[in-house]
Amino acid sequence: MMFRWIASLTTRFAPWVVGFWFALLLAVLALTPQLRNVATNNQTKFLGDNHESAQYSARYTQAFPNSTASGLGSIVLTNDKGLTDADRAYVASLEHWLDDKAASGTMPITNVWSVSSKPQLASFLNSADGTTTMISFSFTKSFEDPLAVQAAKEIRAQFNAKNSAIPADLSAHLTGDNPIWIDYNQASLDSINKSTIITLILVVSILLIIYRSPVSPLIPLATIGFSYLIAQGIIAWLAQNFGLSVSSFTDIFMLVIMFGAGTDYCLFLISRFKEELQKYDLKHGGDSAHAHNIMVNGTAKRDATHNSLIKVGEAVSSSAATVIIGMAGMGFAEFGIFNTAGPAVAIGVTVALLAGLTLTPSLTYLLGRFAFWPVKLKAGSFKPSRMWSAVANLVVARPLLTVLLVLAALTPLAVNSFFGHRSFDTLNDLPADSDSHKGFEVMLTRYSPGELLPTQILVQVAGSVWDDATLKKLDDYTAAIDKLDGVQTARSATRPLGQAIPYPMYKAENDIGRQIKQGMAYYISLDGRSVRVDVILSHEPFSAAARDVIPHLRELSHQTWGQVVAVGGTTAINYDIEQLTQADTIRVGAIVLIGIFIVLLLLLRNLLTPLYLLATILLSYGATLGLTVFVFQQLPGNDGLVWSVSFFQFISLVALGMDYNILLISRVKEETATHGVREGVRRAVASTGGIITSCGIIMAGTFASLMFSSLGINVQLGFAITFGVLLDTFVIRAALVPAIAVLLGEAAQTRPWLAWLTGVKPGQVAATPAPALVAGNGHSDTMPSIAPLEDEKREAVGSKS
Repeated sequence: MMFRWIASLTTRFAPWVVGFWFALLLAVLALTPQLRNVATNNQTKFLGDNHESAQYSARYTQAFPNSTASGLGSIVLTNDKGLTDADRAYVASLEHWLDDKAASGTMPITNVWSVSSKPQLASFLNSADGTTTMISFSFTKSFEDPLAVQAAKEIRAQFNAKNSAIPADLSAHLTGDNPIWIDYNQASLDSINKSTIITLILVVSILLIIYRSPVSPLIPLATIGFSYLIAQGIIAWLAQNFGLSVSSFTDIFMLVIMFGAGTDYCLFLISRFKEELQKYDLKHGGDSAHAHNIMVNGTAKRDATHNSLIKVGEAVSSSAATVIIGMAGMGFAEFGIFNTAGPAVAIGVTVALLAGLTLTPSLTYLLGRFAFWPVKLKAGSFKPSRMWSAVANLVVARPLLTVLLVLAALTPLAVNSFFGHRSFDTLNDLPADSDSHKGFEVMLTRYSPGELLPTQILVQVAGSVWDDATLKKLDDYTAAIDKLDGVQTARSATRPLGQAIPYPMYKAENDIGRQIKQGMAYYISLDGRSVRVDVILSHEPFSAAARDVIPHLRELSHQTWGQVVAVGGTTAINYDIEQLTQADTIRVGAIVLIGIFIVLLLLLRNLLTPLYLLATILLSYGATLGLTVFVFQQLPGNDGLVWSVSFFQFISLVALGMDYNILLISRVKEETATHGVREGVRRAVASTGGIITSCGIIMAGTFASLMFSSLGINVQLGFAITFGVLLDTFVIRAALVPAIAVLLGEAAQTRPWLAWLTGVKPGQVAATPAPALVAGNGHSDTMPSIAPLEDEKREAVGSKS
């Protein structure tokens, strides 16, 4: 009933429907901000206040308002031949330039240090081999602030410009957590722009091959283009007005999902519209001049639009529902990147579905036969796909053998997925030629691995840190940290350089006392109630070994200070993300699977089919993850999967892969009601093979665009989902699912005790049949019978297999 109403709306008011979507797009573009301007990559914003690393950031900002909790910068200057006097003079001039910028307020930095002004820090700032030195400073603005971004550009221009005074053998790189994230944000924006262009080129190229018309591709491009821009505006408006934290990854993830899934929905509708135009003459007297005339008049267009929506609408809506449920299920995650990216994409797919069910049929109705120009539609030309007919015959004849072969091929890959580990190395996610990456690599080879990104601890006391008893407790605590496995050294007010000092002498009214007090004051807040401890780990700060130190460090800290202490910094943030996302994966995975199971139960009206469909998708996911682990972890030169890849891969493949299973099984249900299980499965595979394959290639193509990104997470996710979609398209949907359907036979049909769900009785075909079409050569409801099995003996062999 609903799809009949939509069909009537889109034919009677087609120009108004198109005008509505165009007006809505203009309004959204005019009234909402750009999504990229409100997106963030600040990990602490996604953790929540109940996680200690986020608590550290908030408390530190209050205790040290003139500094920053995670805004360190370092200029790493190297001369492989050894630093010269000219090099040191340049370092002094560069520090002086930075000091002037900080003092004038034209650059958001503070605490500029080098050996020129702080010779007592030589052991900290100079490398042991005498080839490298650092200028260290703090940013007073977040890496997302335009002032911090501009500062990074100016600093790099100072030593990279052609007229720079930097000595010939001296190289300089700006690195640190702020510069690393500034470079990461820029790489994200570049990836979005590149993926958008590649996605459009791929989608247009594939649609041109399918339809051989320059007009047909414009319909899905307009539909999904409008949907994408409108969804972007809605999400940006929510972020701006309701404090929704949206990561920059959300934009690119939404782009590929909407263009992949949305184009598929349009493709089904357009192909069915084309088929209905071709079928029209069969219902009105055969192939004749009369048939040609009625193909171009309003009656033919109206009936074709009505029939395409009525026959395809339920299957398309159910397919979209699995994607929407899968993405919306991410909203139950606790980690912010997950619980904002998923619902954002769900909004996008919902908009794409609404546009697909209204804008697409309105455009096809208005264009009519011209939508397929210059191809001339031949009325009543229904030719079954030879390739998919052959595949159907083979699978139905040997279902057990088919299942065993697929399991034998995919099970080893699925088992390999259990040997994967997640990488939290943001640096390796960056392009190797980025300035911050190069600088960090120099740091790793010339300094202690944990020196650049120390783990930081904030202690807040009721009285004053300067109290003798508190300082004694702080000194003992710092010494205890120093003895922990995985810690190289700890620095605090009583050990500013990592070694014990006569800190009680800070009270002396002489030069020594004033110098000691100055060194101590760097770690103590102005109000004297908070003190910072810097912990230099023995391991590279992004490594698993470094993260393993965090729980021991927190245990010692809370035993000493209670709840007035918080451990933060990059390594601590990654530890909290690791713990949080492990729990999120289990919780969200269960919710998504249950939600999709309910959709399948309502659509198919039996318990067995939803269960084996979910099992096949999980097998596909496991095999895909296993191959991804092999390529990006087990092959030489790779460090493992970026920590979020397996989560996004699971949600995407479960939701998107189920799309094609729904379209196939819906057709199986329709055909088996009339022709029996074997013939019904055979007809369903042959009739849906072409269109589902086309959709799968489009979906895979959109995700393949991510592989051209400069960010590791996009490359890995693009590879994984591209392979997973192709696996679902050519193996799971084409072979495994129909083979299982044949083996289960009548057991997988509608059960009497589930008929109450929709009022459909066992053996009765639902009022809205599933799509039966092949891109470029549709099939009628009276499709010629596909070659039956040759004889009873062959039938018997097939049943045994």
